[in-house]
Amino acid sequence: MSATFAVYARVVAVAPNGEGTLRVIESFKGPPKNSELKIPAHSEYCNTLRFSVGEEALVTAFDGIVSGCDKYASPEPFVLEAYRRAAQR
Repeated sequence: MSATFAVYARVVAVAPNGEGTLRVIESFKGPPKNSELKIPAHSEYCNTLRFSVGEEALVTAFDGIVSGCDKYASPEPFVLEAYRRAAQR
């Protein structure tokens, strides 16, 4: 399974249905910096996640399927550094 995208982003809005709008702070693969992404709050395999405005998170997508369950809030600095190294390859 290959990542479709991997970004570090900030939640800039949350719709009443729970969908998050994220602004890309750093892109490791996929959408460029400052892009906005709409991420559904749930999908057929994930329905438990909530977004909070101002929250920053590492967000990944695999095989083109994106959901809030692919969000990792407050990743440790070493995790972001590992993504930076991988993006340079």
